[in-house]
Order: sequence, then structure tokens, then C-alpha cells
Amino acid sequence: MPADPALYVCPGCPLADDANPGTQDLPLRSLSAGLQRGPHLRLASAFGLGDPFVYAEEGLALPPGARLEGRWFVTGTAADLTWLRGLDPAVLVTDLHVEGGSVQLDGLTVHGRVVLTQTDAALSDVEVTGSAGTALEVHGGTLALDGVHVGAGTSVGLSLSQTRARLRDVHVEGMAVAVVLDRPVLLEWRGGAARAYLGTECAGIRWVGGAELPSLIEDVEATGCLPVQGATSPLTTTGIDVEGCGPASAELTLRRVHVVGGWLGAGYPGRPASVGVRVAGQCPVTLEQSEVLGAVDAMAEPPHSNPRSAVGVLCQQAPCVLSANRSITGASGAAAADVVHGVLCDHGCRELKDNRHVAAGAGAQQYGVRLDTSSPRVVRNAITSAGAAPSCTRGVALQTEQSESLIADNFIVAPDCRLGGLGVALGEGSPLFVLNTVLGLQAAVRLDAAATLVDNLLQVDSGGVVLESTGPAPAALRHNDLFVKGAGGVLYRRQGVDLTAPAQVGTGTLSVDPQLGADPPHLSPTSGLRGAGVETGLALDLDFDGEPRPAQAPDVGADQLP
Repeated sequence: MPADPALYVCPGCPLADDANPGTQDLPLRSLSAGLQRGPHLRLASAFGLGDPFVYAEEGLALPPGARLEGRWFVTGTAADLTWLRGLDPAVLVTDLHVEGGSVQLDGLTVHGRVVLTQTDAALSDVEVTGSAGTALEVHGGTLALDGVHVGAGTSVGLSLSQTRARLRDVHVEGMAVAVVLDRPVLLEWRGGAARAYLGTECAGIRWVGGAELPSLIEDVEATGCLPVQGATSPLTTTGIDVEGCGPASAELTLRRVHVVGGWLGAGYPGRPASVGVRVAGQCPVTLEQSEVLGAVDAMAEPPHSNPRSAVGVLCQQAPCVLSANRSITGASGAAAADVVHGVLCDHGCRELKDNRHVAAGAGAQQYGVRLDTSSPRVVRNAITSAGAAPSCTRGVALQTEQSESLIADNFIVAPDCRLGGLGVALGEGSPLFVLNTVLGLQAAVRLDAAATLVDNLLQVDSGGVVLESTGPAPAALRHNDLFVKGAGGVLYRRQGVDLTAPAQVGTGTLSVDPQLGADPPHLSPTSGLRGAGVETGLALDLDFDGEPRPAQAPDVGADQLP
């Protein structure tokens, strides 16, 4: 057997001495003595004394090509730890624990764990490949990561607790959870990715507890568990999961993030199996300019007894703002969930505005946007169908229950489902539904609420019902265009009675071809809806495209012609 090239060092061992040969039985006492003899050092534990600590030594420097092995526990002040600055890229460390002081690591590969406790740390071009436990774990202090790659073999990739952190181009992989952010003081993360790959409850990024200062995650990809050959399906998987905030928590902004919840698992009773972004518990989160997908795939033969659901964005009892997002979809065509939502506001949401594509996606029951006991402001969104879905039996583009929302200037398209696709279902409450364009199939709008409908363009296909009321009488029906595209159809069905004459429906009701252009909801210049609306009194001065809209005599529907 060849001789072990490593020299053993054990600062706390009773028999340790710098005059020793540096064997496991007769180790050296100091790092400096070891480095004078060779570049390969292995830290030995002192029997009965627990993990050893390496104390700073004056003038200590690591030569190029040095290799350090063992569990290295380092303590001291900022001056004490200067020997860890500017390490050569060839230096390899199995485990590194730093407590207190400050440390800078450049071009370092760590085959094991890095634990930083109350340390001011800066890591650049560092790779951490933890095989057991959290790969990079930070408690308190400050942290700057630039060009860092973290991978965990059996646990979390990166864990930050009560830390002031700035991350740039940071890529993390973890087992069930890639990144855990526990009550950060401040987080600014620009560029990188977080991906989980195996577990029963997966998350790309899990944020627990509110931040003290406004925080940002920007240009980051976050993915829950995706299919792995031979792996067991997760019960739940989430791209970004935020919860546990208090009323004083600072706002978290998710900007230009690309999020995939993961593959559709078995699910828990009453809990979605796959979610792109989940926000719960008073957490003030703004999601903007982003792309979110709840479920991307499904098990080949799912042995599940509970309905499996997928959600693009789920907001539960939290003041979420969804703004100018490029795409929010519940499930892709391969997932085919039992119930799927693009956006689900459950006792939460503050505002949905300027989102260009919100859709349920693939599922038996489809909801583009569902407001359940939630009253956000919903303006200038495109809540659209994802196209014909063979798996869909029933679907609603926008549904409200116990909502007082202002819903205005939206373009809403009913999903194409076998047993019926409904554009809008307004349940209990008294929402304001104004200046929207709704394209239905069998039905455009169904009311079970004392809603106000003003200046809307409502259209269905041949033989459909444009507007149906099954509950209390609407608070107001004024200057809406109710149009059946083709033969037959009903303008207004009120408590089972069909009304076909516009004058029977409400004040200023029209039934004219809106002359939609090639790119709905935009109108042709010759449309009869030009200037046919009435003042709403709601200060809605921008149309679907953000172009000016006059208060007096606006165009009917979401588009305002110039």
C-alpha cells in the first residue's frame, strides 16, 4: 500500500507537536509547520474533544496547489482570518466552518460543507459540493456571493438565516429544497438559478418569515422537482414558496424570474400538487415581468386518491401584486391536472394589472383567474384560453366568489372545453365589471351577484347565451354590447327567461357586431362601438394597451380607438 501523502495536523491533540512526523498517531500542532513540509494537510480530530478549531497563526499563507482535508473550524477576528483571502484555485477543502470575523474566498472548490456564523463573508468564483447536510449554511453576519455554484447531495443547497445578503450569478441545486431563506435582514439576488430535484415536498426557493428591509430576486430561474428516471413522484412541489411573514414585514419583489413548479405529483387533500409561486401568511410580494408555470409534466401512472391540482400563482391571505408578467399558466399540456388555475387568490391578492397572458392550461377543470373571498383590483389583463384542450371538461376564464373587485379593461377568452367554456362567472358579492372584452363559446358572462356591468363587449358563438343571471338582479346594466356571432343565441337569460331584444336588457344596451380586428381585443376603425360607452365615474383613463381613454363617451370594451 502506498504511503499516505497527507500530513496530519491537530491543534487540540495532547500528543500533537510540530516536531512530530505528522502521522495520524503523531500529528503536527500548527498549520504553518505542516505547510513548511508539504501542500497536503489533513485535519485530525482530538479524541474526546469534539471537532477541532484552527486558530489563526501570524504570517500564515497557503501556497499554490495546497490541499486541505478534514473538518476545518476557524474562529477569530477579521485580522486573524486574513490567511483565507485569495486562495489559489487548486485549494480543496472538505468542510469549512468559520465563526466570527470576516473572510474572503476566491476561486475555491469545497468538497463538503461551508458554515458561516456571524461572519462578514465574500465568496467569488467558488464551488461548494456538499455531500451531507446543507452545502452552504449562513447564520447572521453579511454575505456577498458572486459567481458561486452550490450543489447538495442529500439536503439543502443554500440556507441563509437572519443574514444581510447580496448574491450575483449564483446557481444552487438541492435535494428536496435548493434554497432556504429564513427571516433575512436583506436579500438582493440578481442572476442565477435554484433547482430541487428529488423529495416528497420540493421547492426551488423557500422563503420563511419576512425580511426587515425591502428585498429583491431578479433574473433568477427557480424550479421545483422535475421528473427523474426511477424517482418517486413528489406530493407537492413549488418553484418559489413564501410564507410566515408578519404585518411589519418588508416587501419582496420577484422581477423577471422564470419559475416552474415542477412535475405534477400525488398531492395532499386540499393542497395543490404543483405551484409555480405560492405566497401565504401576510407576505407582501410583488411578482412582475416574469414567466410562471405551475406543472410541467405528470407521473405516467399516478396512483392518487385525491384530486390533483396545479396553480401558476397561489396567493393565500397575502397582499400579492401581479404586474406586467409575460405569462402565468397553471399547467402545460403534458400535465393534465384534475383542477388547474392560472392565478388563485384565496383570501388574498391586492392587484392584478397589465399581465399579458394568464391561462389555466391543461386540466379537467380550468380556471384562468379565480378570486375566492378576495377583492383585488383587476385591470388590463389578458386572461386567455390556452387553446383547445382534450382533457378539459369545464372551464371558466375568470371566476369570483364573495368579491368586491373592480374588474376593468381586461381581455377575457373562455377556455375551449367539451362540456362548456365560460368567459366570466361572478359569484356572491358586488363586483364592478366595466370596459372589458369577453369572448365566450357557449356563454360569455354568468351572474350570481348584484354586480355592476357597464361598457362591456360580450360575445358568444352561434347558439350561445351572452349574459345569464341566476341570482339577485344586477345592480346596473348599462351600455354593454351583447353580440351572438352567428345564428340563434340569447342575449340575456334572467331566471330562466330568455330576452332577445337589447331594449329588454338594460339602459343603452347594444347588439352589434363589434368588428374586432385581426388581433382582439382591438376594434376595427369602423366599429359601431366607437364612442358608444357611458362615463363610469371610476377614473379609468387607460385602455387595455395603456393608451389614453376619455371619461366621456369611451369606446365599449377593452380597446379604445385613437
